[in-house]
Amino acid sequence: MSVDNMVKAYRIAERVLKGESGAVAWNADVREGYLKWLKGKGVSGEHAADCVRYLNRYVASIEEPEDVVEVFSRCQRGKPHLAKALRSLIRYYVEVKGLPDEEAERLLATVPKTRSSVDYREASLEDVARTMEIVRTHAKYYLVYRLILDGGIRLAHAVQLLQTYQPERLTRLDGFARYSLGLEKEVKHTWYAYMRLSTADMLKPGVKITKVAVFRFLAKKKPENIVTPKLIRKFAFNNMLKCGMPESVADYICGRKPATVGARHYLWVRSQADQWYPRYAEFLDRAF
Repeated sequence: MSVDNMVKAYRIAERVLKGESGAVAWNADVREGYLKWLKGKGVSGEHAADCVRYLNRYVASIEEPEDVVEVFSRCQRGKPHLAKALRSLIRYYVEVKGLPDEEAERLLATVPKTRSSVDYREASLEDVARTMEIVRTHAKYYLVYRLILDGGIRLAHAVQLLQTYQPERLTRLDGFARYSLGLEKEVKHTWYAYMRLSTADMLKPGVKITKVAVFRFLAKKKPENIVTPKLIRKFAFNNMLKCGMPESVADYICGRKPATVGARHYLWVRSQADQWYPRYAEFLDRAF
């Protein structure tokens, strides 16, 4: 930390101790309390570590909106991650350290808004086949790709399935299997992971894997131009539709249904998914 930043952090710490507003500092003591707060909110350890990593790298102290602008001017990559981390830190200051709402709003107004844009890219059958061959020799990453290709689930859900796999939650049916995930977070939820029986046979407890590890693997494989998990998921959804599966059923399998749909309707759609999924499983067996 530079001398200027040390002086500024000291000044802000003084203001916090005096109960004055508009002071957001990032240091070891704050980090400890912030991590406890995140844990109490039910935030995963992986996401908490991601927030801490960005705050450690870019944030020392923030007093004015201009400081927020300066923080983001130094961040060349990962601005959405930094934005999420900084927003949560400011919320921590509001809820735990008594930062007035109006001061928090002044700072939050300067944090760049992160909106996910529509991705129009599509992976061809040939690209996906080539990618699966490249990944095949890396067992746990290959299994991640199989789960996403088979069921169209999100990378985070595939990783969580492997991290917490319990054999008793797997149901084997005629020609396919489904695993009870029961994951629900705002609109991003998946109740079941559908998969081919050959994929189910690969599952085992105790797989050590994280999203960060997957991203590092993808970075190493970048020169080979492999298809990303996001585009594998999109490929799965599109080909479910090409197999004649109703869009509502494909939405259900891929975890795309809105949170307003009740559990009763979900159970009905599950029966439809059980009926239609074998067609997609057969397509995968022919293609790969």
